[in-house]
Amino acid sequence: MSENVRQRVESFSPPAPFSRGEGGAHSCQAPLSAGEGPGVRFRPAVLFAFLPLLALAGCFSNNRHQGEKLYAQHCASCHGDQGQGLERLIPPLAGSDYLTDHRRELPCLLHNGQNEVMVVNGVGYHNVMPSNKGLSPAQLTNLLNYIESHWGNEAVPRTIHDVQAQLDKCR
Repeated sequence: MSENVRQRVESFSPPAPFSRGEGGAHSCQAPLSAGEGPGVRFRPAVLFAFLPLLALAGCFSNNRHQGEKLYAQHCASCHGDQGQGLERLIPPLAGSDYLTDHRRELPCLLHNGQNEVMVVNGVGYHNVMPSNKGLSPAQLTNLLNYIESHWGNEAVPRTIHDVQAQLDKCR
């Protein structure tokens, strides 16, 4: 550490409201080293600055696999574990041209269901797809992002805002 930096570190004085305890040391500062000298000191302001980041990380980790779980719960029984579909009865999601050709319609399709002929990879399918009106826009976003990033599908990730805007148009 350069002498200039060392002098600034050693002369650092926290702003009020910190009080000085016995011997003139700041009450919130406790050297971690047993020896003499400045040592590493506890700074509450630094801790509080990082608390929101810790909370934010928790938000993402809880939903990290939500799309996969939603797919298993709502879609896999018909479309298959790997999005392969079922012969000429249920369309595949794996490598599906329908997903790219009808990207804007997919949030409404998942939300409201489908009862019309659907052409996927050149094959016509006429089977009822149930609605998923119980899924929130965030859940639909995670589900679509999962489907559109697996089994050979490559799409730009969606945002909740985009999915909500598309849902507002189809209601």
